Amino acid sequence: MTYLVGEYPVLARLADGRTEATSLDARACRRLYMLATADDLGAMGPKERDFYDSLAASEPVPGSREPIAALQARVRADGFRRMADEKAFMDDLCGGI
Repeated sequence: MTYLVGEYPVLARLADGRTEATSLDARACRRLYMLATADDLGAMGPKERDFYDSLAASEPVPGSREPIAALQARVRADGFRRMADEKAFMDDLCGGI
């Protein structure tokens, strides 16, 4: 699947001078967005911010073929909950290192 660069002003600005492509796949969009500054992120409208967030959620997790969103959904479905004493538990688990 490809996305039209012109539909996303910040993406278009980041792509300017780096590519002549008018549409990019998710991987290329992610790479360009990695160049974004805080000002770029602040300049995003709601549509582009949703797109930016969806790219992050669909990125495969290192060591897994599943996207982040799929792993998060599976963990929630399995009933994962943060523990109140999580830091103490983790310290104990790793031998207090």
